[in-house]
Amino acid sequence: MVRLLALTFLLGLFQSTPLSASLLKHRSTSNTGAFIVYGQDVGWRNRTTREAEKALALWNRTIDAPVRSTAPVVIQDRTADIRPKGMPGMQITVFEVEGGGTRVQLDVWEKGAGSAMALEIFRALCLYAIHQSKPPKPGSALATPPEWLVEALAESLRGRDGEVPSGVHAALLRSDRPPSLAGFLKGRPSIMDSPSLVLYRAQAHALLDVLRNTPESKRWFAEFLVGNPAPTSVEGLLKAFPVFPGGEQELTRRWTLSIARTSMPQTHSSLGVQASNEALEGLLSISVPADPKNPEAGELRGPAALPAAARTRDGSRLMRERALECVGLEFRAHPLMKSIISEYRRIFMTLERKPKAKVQSEIEELERLRALVVERHGQILDYLNWYEATQLDANDDSPFEGMSGFPGIQPRTDPLTRYLDGFEALGW
Repeated sequence: MVRLLALTFLLGLFQSTPLSASLLKHRSTSNTGAFIVYGQDVGWRNRTTREAEKALALWNRTIDAPVRSTAPVVIQDRTADIRPKGMPGMQITVFEVEGGGTRVQLDVWEKGAGSAMALEIFRALCLYAIHQSKPPKPGSALATPPEWLVEALAESLRGRDGEVPSGVHAALLRSDRPPSLAGFLKGRPSIMDSPSLVLYRAQAHALLDVLRNTPESKRWFAEFLVGNPAPTSVEGLLKAFPVFPGGEQELTRRWTLSIARTSMPQTHSSLGVQASNEALEGLLSISVPADPKNPEAGELRGPAALPAAARTRDGSRLMRERALECVGLEFRAHPLMKSIISEYRRIFMTLERKPKAKVQSEIEELERLRALVVERHGQILDYLNWYEATQLDANDDSPFEGMSGFPGIQPRTDPLTRYLDGFEALGW
């Protein structure tokens, strides 16, 4: 898979890649002043600033590395520009500005990135923390944040938004062997398949949870980013967080317990058939031109657009992201919908590897089955609602109790009735 992010180091003035005059007129500044977003689409600017501020709030709770309003992170919409060949969907550039200091800019060349936007915002914040006080020198390697930390922050944000239930983490416990912390730290999420990436993100979230529950964790996280020469080793973690008397064994034990604690499924978070279908519908809401060379040919939408979307420039990335979201949805979907979601996950993974794969007939069969399941489930619900409304529970109180009398009915005066009424009057 092509990396979502290319890190570039350009020395010189920030104006070395100037913003166009049209973009300078279309800008939004976040409430804290930590982000400036350029783009002609005001709706996209507003959504991006809200998402950036949400990420910044989590960042400030976790790491003591505030973003100064005098040197904000720039996010720029480049979708209207001619995209260079080989350019990823999003690119982060680190600039040295005139007079010292560093500026970080995130260029968005392809919209609709979904959860990838939050991931790259956290990556930009990490780069800001690393290079703000010490801009990189000419010829030196650009220090980059550890992948597990970026993924962990994004996973934590997704969890707060309810996109990833804790049941997803239960997959971590299916392995016959306990996870290896040293092996995890050296993992490369950019080359992982969808199921492996889901597990990697859950492991990263568990490690982040362990470390931020230590004393002075916010300060230690900042120092870890800036000065740690070995961010992907257990030794580097123990040096940055000197609160584990048992060393690697103690840290691994706490990490494993954190994985187990977050792996307990939450049955109350499971979805019904209709909610599961709506969530799947959102994953399948894709639109691409029917013929890229003929703008008047219209668009393909929904499941029928998947094969065409897979063959676009960013099709591999899109298929991978949707496969990841299917994995998360499977854990909380209704049992009647799980197999359908699982099949769509398989189709997304197939199109990620082989964009020209013949999957149209499979998609048509899945859509027929999905419509049948939703329709039949609706009929069952209608019947159960009717049955409940028309049946009278034998244990319920009589509807005639508490009524003083009925119009037109005379009280009985026969001897047996008078006898029973006499007993009742005596308190029997």
